[in-house]
Amino acid sequence: MKRLIGLMVVSALAGVGCGDDDDTIVDGGGDSGPVIELDGGEDAGGRDSGPVVPTQITGIPCDMVRGCPTPGGAEDCLAELSLPNVAAGLAMGIVMSDTVSGLPSGGTGVPGVLWPGGYCQADCRVDADCGPNAGCFFATEEEPGRCFTTCTFNREDNSDCRDGYMCLRLEAGSTNGVCWTPLSSIGERVGTSCNGDGTDPDTICKVERRDTNGIPGIQTPGDCASTETPLACVPRFERECRSGTEEGLAAGATCVTSDQCAGGLGCVEGTCTACPTGYSCGLVGCAPSCSTRPAAEGGATAGQSCETIADCARGLGCLDGMCTACPMGHACSSAGLCTFQNAAANFDRTTYNADSPKTCNRATNYCEHPGNPAASVGDNCDEDWDCPTRGGLCLVFNVSDEERSYCTSLDCDLGGAFGCGTDAVCNQRALGAPACLEGCVVGRAAGATADVATWNRGEDACPEGFGCYWNGTGAAGVANNGACVPGNFNDRTTPNIGASCTTDDDCWSPFGRGDCIRFNNGAQMCTVRDCGAPLEFLGATPGADAGCGQADAVCVGGVSADDPTFGVCFQTCESGNDCADGLDCSPILSMGKVCFVGCAEDVDCKTGQTCVGATATELGRCTAS
Repeated sequence: MKRLIGLMVVSALAGVGCGDDDDTIVDGGGDSGPVIELDGGEDAGGRDSGPVVPTQITGIPCDMVRGCPTPGGAEDCLAELSLPNVAAGLAMGIVMSDTVSGLPSGGTGVPGVLWPGGYCQADCRVDADCGPNAGCFFATEEEPGRCFTTCTFNREDNSDCRDGYMCLRLEAGSTNGVCWTPLSSIGERVGTSCNGDGTDPDTICKVERRDTNGIPGIQTPGDCASTETPLACVPRFERECRSGTEEGLAAGATCVTSDQCAGGLGCVEGTCTACPTGYSCGLVGCAPSCSTRPAAEGGATAGQSCETIADCARGLGCLDGMCTACPMGHACSSAGLCTFQNAAANFDRTTYNADSPKTCNRATNYCEHPGNPAASVGDNCDEDWDCPTRGGLCLVFNVSDEERSYCTSLDCDLGGAFGCGTDAVCNQRALGAPACLEGCVVGRAAGATADVATWNRGEDACPEGFGCYWNGTGAAGVANNGACVPGNFNDRTTPNIGASCTTDDDCWSPFGRGDCIRFNNGAQMCTVRDCGAPLEFLGATPGADAGCGQADAVCVGGVSADDPTFGVCFQTCESGNDCADGLDCSPILSMGKVCFVGCAEDVDCKTGQTCVGATATELGRCTAS
């Protein structure tokens, strides 16, 4: 059965400690605490170096009694966590209750252990704070990061990680990785990783999310009303809180955990605290609130001012004094909370597939299948193992309103058993990770000329409904400088960058790259993605607006930290009146202003609005005068 695939990359650590080979290691046995290394007198070189300091702390085993040999002690220990169902998935560290059907055991979950043996980590600001073989991750200007052990990603073993851990790559195309606990499905699809040291590790590899309503990745209201709430239906996690109406400590009281606080409150910096204004406490934390008033009652629209949620139209919330749509990938539920609706996040129910040939690779703690040596990249498929190589995946795309399956393979940059062979190319940009795809030529579309009306077609060699996605390096017309991926093809031949839109079909889409993007205030605008891709018929050095097709548009590069070659088209402007509803004329570029969200002065806003809150370093917002 076909499934929709979600891809992503995550992070973490491991290691051991050592000292001088002529010193004595003393341990009282049992659970006596950290090992202490005593100086044995003069070292081999005739010098007395003093007490030996352990060189490896990050990633060593720990528990809440023994703690870690760090200033934080037990607080720096990620303790081993036994779960009744590791197939349920995790949402920002909160274990969800998605059950598994069809298990041989007759149960409803696959038990497992996260962070086996415990894992020492400490606060950090820079890598040097973490010691050898480790790095500092998640640090911000306001908050310290945490130390995790690093590794070299290879998919043949678990690299430098402790037994029971796996090495995950940090970014596409790099072998830099971090040691991470297997069985965590944060951002991963279920059945990706396994614990080779656990009980029956192959079971989790055969658990999959499968369609329960005939529409891949889409949940019906009936699904979400079930007592077994799928992960896809829960509200967006914003901050921890205790859901329900249970009694507990009142707001302002001192606390250690949120379970001590009354329902609707969370323990924030040691104090029971309500959700931020505009948020309500849901199943997994504070989620944006949204209006459920009847549509016929109207109300303020996205981008307009509000004092409370009651001022806003159905489906909108009131955040920072402005009516705001739910975040991208979310929709307003009947309970008045923004819930997951993104097809890439909704995988329906989990079920055990007894026919799956997937097994746990004990050396890597990744789930693998033997693959089909007769298959080729781009073939139709029903299962992952219908596809070639050990990393084969069966993707499902929606092409021209029809479902299309497609064989690919991940981690193809590693080569060997994960390589693409001779019938495909390894493209790292198209899917956000190195993947085998059908090769094609960017910039040399049949019949395309400098006339933008001729750009409404796919590049050479791609199947109907697919466009050629640039590899980020090849010049226009160079063989296999792109890969075939689904595109947005419609009958619009006139550029409309910056126009208001509801769906992608409202937008001009040269070579399938048109998109209707949504801003954080709910405003939606037509753009063209990857506008920096070369176009042979425009010459070697086309103007800044050439890929966008209109004089009052510019291709803005550097919008992706992971891919500096990726560009997006924005409409240029002189005042807020030049921009679509909900957008302002924002000075976010050194070359001038574009239609975006935010203002620096009143002229950036529409007539009747004033720019409020702008500083020398921060944009303000346009509000009614």
